This record gives sequence, structure tokens and C-alpha cells, in this order.
Amino acid sequence: MPNQQLISYIQQQLNAGNDIDSIKNYLIKYGYDPNDIEESIKQVYAPKKKSPKVILLIIGILIIVIGIIVAFMLISEPVKKEVSLSINTELMSKRIIPGGYIMFKTEIDKAYPGLVSLSHTLIGPDGVKIDEFEETTSKSKASQLRIPLDAKPGTYTIKTSAGIKDIIRTSTITFSIAEVSEPEEPGEVPSEEPSKEISEEPGELPSEEPSKEPDEFALLTIWERVDAIKGIASQSPLKAKSYCDEIGVAGHKNQCYYNIAEITGQIDYCNLITDQKIIDRCYTKIAEVQNNSRICVSVSTESRRDNCYMAFVQNGDYSVCDKLVNKYYKESCEALNIMANIPDYSQYQVPVVEYD
Repeated sequence: MPNQQLISYIQQQLNAGNDIDSIKNYLIKYGYDPNDIEESIKQVYAPKKKSPKVILLIIGILIIVIGIIVAFMLISEPVKKEVSLSINTELMSKRIIPGGYIMFKTEIDKAYPGLVSLSHTLIGPDGVKIDEFEETTSKSKASQLRIPLDAKPGTYTIKTSAGIKDIIRTSTITFSIAEVSEPEEPGEVPSEEPSKEISEEPGELPSEEPSKEPDEFALLTIWERVDAIKGIASQSPLKAKSYCDEIGVAGHKNQCYYNIAEITGQIDYCNLITDQKIIDRCYTKIAEVQNNSRICVSVSTESRRDNCYMAFVQNGDYSVCDKLVNKYYKESCEALNIMANIPDYSQYQVPVVEYD
């Protein structure tokens, strides 16, 4: 029969941190029977049996919990999220010309979390599809389409389709391209002072633009001149461009073209720049101004292109995640995309975009 005193002693020594072999040797040294020691050790290491009362209590608790869960499932009806979607497109561009871009905005009203798939189609006056592209967004979005350089006069249509789950909605807007009239020859413009023009030869008339420039820029430094031209660009981009053309230093001239592109949102002015790094900056700025990530593909280097796309990620457009090359940027974009519909993640930090 096990020695309860010996069992208690062995348990006490084990709790104090002594190993079983040392305890066994110690007991044998002081005359304890090895068989009693082994039997007591077996009792110490034998699994403790739970009392029937504890087992019954645990079983009772489990039965109660399962009963509550089953009852809840039976009496509660599954809540289905209502899916609704409506869209409306609005024209944003005021000046529409062949070769330029037309800006439009898709207003989205939805009662379901997640991304909406958008498909935009440009249709010509003859009903033939000219261009189309697809994008995804979680909110109302501005987009753009390029008007062909050889676009004929007439009424054009932009058809936008939006889809989420099994719901598809469409909206259309129309715009017109007018016949471009030929400009009048300078000689046909009536003179402001006919009485003085009669006595002068036409070749002696001073040019209009050169006579104005000294008055506007003569006392300005080159940087002040570039800033002044930027102010002119909002009223007359072509006039501002003519002033930029006359700047002799390439760096200042490039900045001058960049300013016009930023003010007008027209990518054609970026193409006048001769420095590739500034061109990439210009493309990135136009993509931001027009809210069109497709422009980023024109950026020459991967790092700058990623910076262009990351500006859209910062604004909640995660459709560009698969276009990112930088592993860290891509992982950040995908993580933000996953967390977009999860609450309380507003403190997640987006990597700071820096130009190399």
C-alpha cells in the first residue's frame, strides 16, 4: 500500500525544484525501501482524477451553452444586407477639342460595402465605339477619355456602366465637337485707329506681342517672370506658352511649361519639357489633377511610376495595387485594400511618397 507520507514528501521536493533521481537517491540513502519509493513516485505522477461532481458540472454548463446557441439560431432570422446601386455621370470639361481630354465624374450612391466596377465607352456620332476602359472605385470618381485628334464635328456619347454584386446600372452623357473655323488673316482685322493707319506702310506696324512683353516682364527676375507667366496661364494658356517659348534657359523654360500643365490640367504641355525627370513629375501632377491613374503608365522609371500610383492609394483608390513594382508599396496597398471595409483602421500609415 502506498505510503502517503512518502508521496507527500516526494511531491514537496518536486515543487521545490529538485529532480526525481536526486530525491530517489536521497531516500534510498536514508533507508527507505526502493519498492516503496517507486510506488510512491508512480502515485505522484499518476493523472489526477476529477471528481464526478466537477465532471457533471462541466457537462451541465456545455449543455446549457449549446441549448442557448441552438435556441438563438432557431428564433433569429438571418439578416441580409440590402444591395442597391445608382449612378449619374456629369460632364466636367468646359473646353472640348480634338486631341484633348474630356473629364467627367461618375456619382455613385450605393448601400453595400465594397468596390464598384466601372466601364466607360466613348461612342462617335456614327455610333461606332472609339475608346473604352474599366476601373474600380469605392466612391464617386472623376475619369477622363481622350478625344481623337481626327475627331469629326458632331455629337459624341459617353456610356458608363457600374456593377456591384448582381446589379448593373448605366448612365450616359453627350457632348458636341463643333466645326473649327479658319482664323482670319491679320490683314483682315480692322485697325483700331484707321485714320493713322492710312499714312503708314503695313510693314512698319509694330508687332503686338513684343510691345507688351517689355512692359510686363522687363523689371522682373527670371523666377518672377516664370511665376507671372503661370498667372497668365489660367486665362490664356496659348499666350503663356508663347512667353515660355521665349525663355532662353532650359531649366526655367521647363518649369514654365510645367506650370502651364499644372494650371490647365493638359498633358500636352508636359510633352514640351526636355528634362525627363521633370516630364515624369509633370505626368504625375496631371494624373493627380485629372484623377486618372492611367496617366501614370507614361512615367519613365519604375520608382517614379510607383510614386505616381501611390498618390492614388493615399486617396483610397486600390485598383492600382497590381501595377505597383515596389514590394513594400504593393503589400501596403493590398493591406489597405483589405482593411478598407473594416472599421477602426483609420490610423494605418500610408508610406510617404518621395521623388527620387
